Amino acid sequence: MMQPAAINLGIELKVFSETQNSSASLATAQVGDYTKYEEISTFAKTVDVITFDHEHVPTALLAKLEAEGVAVRP
Repeated sequence: MMQPAAINLGIELKVFSETQNSSASLATAQVGDYTKYEEISTFAKTVDVITFDHEHVPTALLAKLEAEGVAVRP
């Protein structure tokens, strides 16, 4: 849903998806498990800000990302 607006604003969206055929497949940059810190951390290094579309991401993982300087936004 955000892709057309992002394009108009000159913003590049990257999506970390659980499956290759997700609904966000056009913007998917990496496929993996959002509960695995190493996978999310690798992805976070490719973006300026990271956000999640659901509340299932472990809080400890979010705290660790923030402690390492990653901009985590709701």
